[in-house]
Amino acid sequence: PRRAPRQRARNKERGRMNRREPHAIMAAAAVAAVALALAFLVPLASADNVTRAASPKSFLLRDHHTTTTTTMLELPSRVFRGMERAFASDMAAAPANGTTEAVARVREASLDSGFEAVRDVIEADGDLAPVHWLNPPLHSFAGRTGSALPDDDPKRWILHFRENATEEEVEAFCERAASRRPNGEGCGGECWDEPAGRTVFFRLREPDDLHRCRRELGSKLEWLEREMKSYTMDTLAHTMQSRLRIQRVSSRLWGLDRIDQDGLPLDRTFHVTATGRGVHLYVLDTGIRYSHVDFAGRIANGIDLIDGDWDPWDNYGHGTHIAGTAAGTKFGVAKDAIIHPVRVLGDDGSGAWSGIIKGLNWIANNHQKPAAAVLSLGGHKSWSVNRAVQSLIDQGVTVVVAAGNSHKDACEFSPASVPAAITVSATDRNDVISSFANYGECVDIFAPGTDIMSTWNGKDHDTSVSSGTSMACPHVLGAVALHLENHPDATPAEVRQAILSSATQAEIGGLPRGTTKRMLNVADLPCAEVRDCVPGPWMEWESCPANTCGPRFQRRRRGVQERQRCGGRACVLEEERYCGEGPRCPESAMAAQAFSSEAAFDMEYKTILYSVFSDNAYSACLQEGKPLPESPKEGKWRSLDLADDSAAYVDVVGRTGKKVRFYGKDYRGVWVGSNGYITFDGPDEGSKAGWDEHFSRPRISMLFADLKPNLKPGSVKYAFRPEVRPNKLVVTFDHLHDYCAWYGCYGSNTAQAVLYL
Repeated sequence: PRRAPRQRARNKERGRMNRREPHAIMAAAAVAAVALALAFLVPLASADNVTRAASPKSFLLRDHHTTTTTTMLELPSRVFRGMERAFASDMAAAPANGTTEAVARVREASLDSGFEAVRDVIEADGDLAPVHWLNPPLHSFAGRTGSALPDDDPKRWILHFRENATEEEVEAFCERAASRRPNGEGCGGECWDEPAGRTVFFRLREPDDLHRCRRELGSKLEWLEREMKSYTMDTLAHTMQSRLRIQRVSSRLWGLDRIDQDGLPLDRTFHVTATGRGVHLYVLDTGIRYSHVDFAGRIANGIDLIDGDWDPWDNYGHGTHIAGTAAGTKFGVAKDAIIHPVRVLGDDGSGAWSGIIKGLNWIANNHQKPAAAVLSLGGHKSWSVNRAVQSLIDQGVTVVVAAGNSHKDACEFSPASVPAAITVSATDRNDVISSFANYGECVDIFAPGTDIMSTWNGKDHDTSVSSGTSMACPHVLGAVALHLENHPDATPAEVRQAILSSATQAEIGGLPRGTTKRMLNVADLPCAEVRDCVPGPWMEWESCPANTCGPRFQRRRRGVQERQRCGGRACVLEEERYCGEGPRCPESAMAAQAFSSEAAFDMEYKTILYSVFSDNAYSACLQEGKPLPESPKEGKWRSLDLADDSAAYVDVVGRTGKKVRFYGKDYRGVWVGSNGYITFDGPDEGSKAGWDEHFSRPRISMLFADLKPNLKPGSVKYAFRPEVRPNKLVVTFDHLHDYCAWYGCYGSNTAQAVLYL
C-alpha cells in the first residue's frame, strides 16, 4: 500500500511520455539518427583504438600514445551491440602500446537473460599479473536488478599477492599508495579494509591507476580482479506463522523425508544414526535469528562483517532458513550441531566478494574442529573467492556451496566452480531438477531445493517455505555434520568422498547431458555400528480382488520403525497369498502391436478395437478390410494437426462425461502421438520406440512407426461415436507416410483405433 502513490505517479509520468506531441517524437528520432551517423563517421576510428567502457551504452575512443579520453559517443543499445560484435575480433588482437593492454575476449557463455557473460581479461605478460573483469558485467543475474558492482563503484578492486609477498610488503604497499598525490607517478589509491591474508581490497584513485599498480607490483601480484556483488541463491520466500507450521509440517518436510531413502515414493519418516553433536557449522549468509526456538542452546560465536560488529542478527531471513535446514531441532538434518553465524550479506540479500573473502578468512583463523561451512550464495565467477574457499578447505574445513539459480552451467559461477568444495544443485519432490537450478560437470550432488520449509526471522517460532539451490545446500551441510560426528578426524577430501559415495544414483528428470545423477542419501553414510531394519506390525490382509482374471492374490503391508544402516538387512514390507481364481485371461503373445507398412503385417485399412477385460487385462481385436468401420468422411471429426514427433491431447471427460479406463486406472483423456501412440499419463513425443520404452509407461502402440503427419495436415483425426451418448473414442490415421527421403515418401498407413469408454 505504501508503494501505491509512487506507482500512480510513475504511471502518470509514463502517460505523459506516451502523449508527447508528434514534433517531439520526430526530434527524438532525429537525435538518434545523428548518433547513428556519428558512429560511422568518426574519422578512421579503427578497432585498434576502441575499448569498451563500463557504461552499457558507450564506447571510449582512446589514443594508444596517451592516457586521456579523446571522444565519447553515447549510442542506442542496439547500435552499441552491433559495434561490439563488429569490433570483437579486432579488439582481441589490439596491440599492447602505452597503457592500453591486449584484451582477450573470453567466449560468451549462454547464461540466463540477466547474466552478462563477457569476461574481459588482460592476460599475464611476463612479470605482469592478469586482470580479471577489466570491464564490469553490464547486469546482475538470477532475477536480481541493479548494478553488479557493490555501491555501483567501478574503482573497487581485489589484489591477490603471491606467496613470496610478506605481510610487511603488503602493508608497505597500502601506505605508499595512500600517500601518492593525485595525478602523480606510481600507483595511487587506498586499501579500504584490512587485508585478508594475501588478499588486498583496494580502491583506485583514478582508473589509470589500475595499470600503474600492475606495473609497480610486478611479480609480487598473482592477479587483479574487479570487486563485484554476491547474492543469496533463493527465490521468493513465503513466511508463515508458527500456528500454520504446526498444521502443515507433515506435508512440508518432504526434504528430510527424501534424503534418507533411495527413491520415491516418500515414506514420511526421517531416520539417522547421528545428530551432528560436537560438530561446528559456519553459516556464511545474512546472519541468523539466533533467538529462534529451533536453535536453543546451540548458537556459538560468530561475526557481522556487514555492520562490523559481533552481532550477526538476520534482518533478511535467508540465513535463518539455511541454519534451520542444516541444524534446526525440528527442521534440521543435524539436530545437535553447533551453529556459528557469519554475516556477509546485507538486509537485501546481497553483499560484496570482499565481504565473502573476509568471512572465509575469519573462519580459517577462528574455527573449531570438526568444522564445516556453507555458502548458499553466489555470483559472477571470482578467482579470489575460489582461492579463499580452497584456502579454507586446506585448513581442514569442509565447504558446501550452492550451484546457482540461473539454470545454466555451474562452472561459470563462484563459489560453485571450486573443485574441492561440495557443489549442490536442487530437485523438486518428484525427483526432477528444479526449474532454476544450475547443472553441468561442476555439480557434485543433488538435494531437495523446491518448496523447503524451515525457520524464519520474523519471530522466534516463525517458519517459511522457500526454493533455491540455497535450500538444497544445507541438507548436504547437515549430512556432513552427521559424518563428522562419527569421523571427527576426517579430512575435507574424505568427507566429500563419503557424501558422494553414499549418494543414490537417482533417476532425476530433466537433467542436461553431463550432469551427475547423485542424490543425497544419509542412510548410507558410513557409521560406527551396523543396524538391521526394524519393521512395524503387519496390517490386515487386503480383500481378494474381485475384478481380475486368472489367479488372484491378496496382500498385506507393514511400515518401518527404523531403517537399516551401514549395510544392515532390509525389512520385508509386503507379502501376498493366493485367494482364488478369476475368469480365464485372454491369450496374447504381446501386449502391443508391431505392425507398420514396412513390417510383415501391413496396417493399411485395419482397425483395432480396444476394450477393458478386467482390472489386470485389456482386450485388443483386429478387424480388417475396406471401408473402415467409422468412415473418416462422415459425421463430425476433429483434426489433430500434428508436427513430426509430437502429440496432442483429447479431452474425453469434457466431451462425453466419461473416463478412459486402462489397467485398473481411470484417465480424463488421452494423448494421441504422431507416430501411432496413444498414451494416458502425458504426451509421447519420441520417434519409433523400442520395446523397453513401450513398456515403461501406460501406452497403446498402434502403428509403432516413425510417421510424418506434418506432410499431410489433418491426416490424424478423432471422433466420439455414436454422436448421441457416445461410448467409444475413434482415432483415425488417414494415409500417413512412415518414411521420407529427398526423392519422396514411402508407406501409407490408414488405420483406426477404437477405445471403448
